[in-house]
Amino acid sequence: MWQLTPGFFTGTLRTHLGRGVFEVFGTPFAPIVQRLAVLLVFWLILFWMHRRKIFLRI
Repeated sequence: MWQLTPGFFTGTLRTHLGRGVFEVFGTPFAPIVQRLAVLLVFWLILFWMHRRKIFLRI
């Protein structure tokens, strides 16, 4: 999912949560917090799909 939508989820999170939300733990840790937030969004999407038994065949 990350390779199909590069930057979309990051930009959306930054728009809706604010620009400084990733710098909660300091500027050096901002990329880590940003990637963890995107990982959480991906996990929630996949969890929702699993609960509704939506599977994609590749």
